[in-house]
Amino acid sequence: MLSFGFEQLQLNRIELKTSLLNLRSQKAMLKIGAVKEGVLRRHSINDDGTVRDTVYFQFYQEEWPEIKKSIFGEFAV
Repeated sequence: MLSFGFEQLQLNRIELKTSLLNLRSQKAMLKIGAVKEGVLRRHSINDDGTVRDTVYFQFYQEEWPEIKKSIFGEFAV
């Protein structure tokens, strides 16, 4: 997804978001080089009626080459 967004679509920024409670997703996003931007408190209401706090992460075009290397290693083209 990141390769397509930055290399094909020439996007300047890609953002990801997840629930504040979803620590597994947050850890995975950080592991691939996403930068945590912040939390939108009481951002939405879930189907079960609970209120969700949402954590936003981002990647910038300028950072993509280094992130790509860290993800794909020597196979990054």
